[in-house]
Amino acid sequence: MNDIYIFGAGGFAREVFYLIKDLKEYRVKAFVDVTAESPIEVDKQTIEVMTEAEFDRICQRETMNVAIAIANNCVVKKIVAKYSRQCRFPNLIHPSVIRFGELKMGQGNIVAVGNFFSEKIVLGSFNRFNVHCGIGHDVTIGDYNQFNPGCKISGAVSIGNENFFGVNSAVLQQINIGNNNVIGASSLIIHDVKDGKRYIGVPAHKFEF
Repeated sequence: MNDIYIFGAGGFAREVFYLIKDLKEYRVKAFVDVTAESPIEVDKQTIEVMTEAEFDRICQRETMNVAIAIANNCVVKKIVAKYSRQCRFPNLIHPSVIRFGELKMGQGNIVAVGNFFSEKIVLGSFNRFNVHCGIGHDVTIGDYNQFNPGCKISGAVSIGNENFFGVNSAVLQQINIGNNNVIGASSLIIHDVKDGKRYIGVPAHKFEF
């Protein structure tokens, strides 16, 4: 069993701890946070929290496995840029995930319990799928996207990079979604979405703050 370090020390990091535990491929060595605080009690275990500086010293000696359990894409991208040469970012897919057919993916994707993937799906890297999302056939997804619980993506959908999908949001078939968009909770996307917009409602409409 290989060691793995989790970047982040909040609730999502604890959820990823349990995902890793269920995989039975890795052993969580420590959480890594900007400033080390007291150890984290999780699953009746006490797990160390170390600073990035402490983690840097370990990286100088060996190549480490890393899971990035942080929601903020700016922070995630900085971590990837800093450690891409000396760390591995395995894809972490919970054993309960259902996959019908071909699923291609990059690195560093986190797929939580109860997700469903149909066939001929292509994922980029560092996407995060929270619990009970459904991804239809012939879907292409870029990098750094966040899918919150209960998202539903229909077939033949194309999704770019750094999009945020709120809880129970849905996208109808053959829709193209660009980059850096926010889809509100329980919103239904029925038309193409370009870049840098916020969509809310059923059906969803562009919303300006």
